[in-house]
Amino acid sequence: MKWTRRIFAIIISLIVCVLILIFCLPFLNDFKHEGQLQIPGLSDKVTIQRDINGMAYIHAQNLDDVLMAQGFVTAQDRLFQMQLTRLVVQGRICELAGPNAKKFDIRMRTIGLYRMAKKQAAINAKAFLSHKLGDDPEKWQWGKIHTLELVNPIRRNGPGKSVYVG
Repeated sequence: MKWTRRIFAIIISLIVCVLILIFCLPFLNDFKHEGQLQIPGLSDKVTIQRDINGMAYIHAQNLDDVLMAQGFVTAQDRLFQMQLTRLVVQGRICELAGPNAKKFDIRMRTIGLYRMAKKQAAINAKAFLSHKLGDDPEKWQWGKIHTLELVNPIRRNGPGKSVYVG
């Protein structure tokens, strides 16, 4: 009798979990499916269309706008994955998984992927600034650094252009 109740409780619990997943998962990724959005950094009209399976098709006039729209679509589709990857690399997965993940966080911080990425980003930024402003950092002026294309694309392109999602 006890086994029958336990099996029945497990079956009911599984059915409830499946129903919750079926009815709640579609609402977790609640991005805008159609309409217009203003996205800073676009130089022309971009159209993003999705087929019945959710596959995005991007139509733009130039490569920069295609890449910007691709980043936008990727963030719409995989924001949780991107956040989870960031937490794993930084050794902060305990924030989601609790104290059971402490050993994993210690291992990831020991490996130092985040430190290496920050160091590489600094090297790349210095190389970019050297290319734009010259090799002597003492002569760099904040006004020049602030208005570079990479740092301030809004000033380069003007107010955000429309992104059509349809």
